[in-house]
Amino acid sequence: MILSLLLSIVLQIGDSLYLNRSRLCEEPDAKHVAVVERADTIIELKLFTIDNRTLYGMERFSVWNERKYTRKGWQEYYDKNGNLAEREFYNREGHRELREVYYANGGPVRLIYTYTRGQVELNQYYMNGNVKRHEIQRSKKIIGECYTESGAMLKFTPFAVQPQFVGGKDAMYAYLDKNIKYPRQCRKEHIEGRAIVEFIVTEHGAIQDVEIFRSSGNDLLDEEAIRLVQEMPTWNPGTEDGREADMRQTVSVMFHIK
Repeated sequence: MILSLLLSIVLQIGDSLYLNRSRLCEEPDAKHVAVVERADTIIELKLFTIDNRTLYGMERFSVWNERKYTRKGWQEYYDKNGNLAEREFYNREGHRELREVYYANGGPVRLIYTYTRGQVELNQYYMNGNVKRHEIQRSKKIIGECYTESGAMLKFTPFAVQPQFVGGKDAMYAYLDKNIKYPRQCRKEHIEGRAIVEFIVTEHGAIQDVEIFRSSGNDLLDEEAIRLVQEMPTWNPGTEDGREADMRQTVSVMFHIK
């Protein structure tokens, strides 16, 4: 979230960055604030909620030059009571190697993801520390094993099943093509582009928290991309550990004058 913002800002210790989701904004419109704790060869940010200034995260970046930042070391995120909820480790090249997710209220580790080239390995644990699921994902293929709390093997099911537009990707892009309203000014000026939109599909299949992940370069095109996604029909929800869950998704919206 923060990384793309750093490229256009010269930071000093004590600076506050006011954020509405992933965008810089004025303080009255902010939902979060990032405070600069260190600003030399390492940029260190503390992340707070705007309402009661509860600390919910710590992010660190290496500074290669004035136009290049990469995540480095542990990135930590906390629950409202200050307990560690999740953390990720990035190597010297800025690649994520490890992600750990913890049980609520300061509980033990629940999920450990290990990232290597072309592969993601997941270990899931019960509260008592016993392995619940081990799976390996290479490309789109997932293999693994599931276990009871006492260690007996169960039929394998993947930890996460992604939500889906009803009818699949072809139906989703047919919806976009049919419902797009090309901004008149952009059509007149022959402006084309692609916007990548990020959003959450709730456990009930509804669309919420729609925002631009990567801009088309034109505000009018971005606004139309957001509208298209906001007005999508209900999706088939995704599942985590066998239960329907809110899940974040992205969709690419193409603007091409025919």
